[in-house]
Amino acid sequence: MTLKFALLSCLILNATIASADIRISVDRKVHSETPLQQVTLLTQEQYDQQIEQYIAQVNETKKILDGPEAETDATLQKKALCQRIQAYEGIYALSEQNNTLKNAAMMQYVAKAFLDRQQQSLKSSGMGEKGFCVVKQDQPHNFVNSQ
Repeated sequence: MTLKFALLSCLILNATIASADIRISVDRKVHSETPLQQVTLLTQEQYDQQIEQYIAQVNETKKILDGPEAETDATLQKKALCQRIQAYEGIYALSEQNNTLKNAAMMQYVAKAFLDRQQQSLKSSGMGEKGFCVVKQDQPHNFVNSQ
């Protein structure tokens, strides 16, 4: 009788945990040291919607940076590149925080590869990351202060 009660208690506890809005704090270390952050685990639908928003942000920068009719204004290009970097930082953080969801691991890998390439490109051009993009304080991975 005691074993049945213990198993029933575990099942109820697991069901409660599974249906709760789970929030955990995790110390992040990817491109830089960041403070302890609040992490909200998302449903697949919520994750997909946020990823779509980041992808739309990246796509908006394509007409300025990538297209055959790309803008030649350096200030506009810098702003677009910084927006793209911030979008990939968002994709990385969101995917890292929700790494059990479909496509999250792949999106995290793609975002990290992009961020690493941009960081290397800035270093090799002699520009350095310092001061290139003004990144919001609440961004999970501060590209400006990385490595």
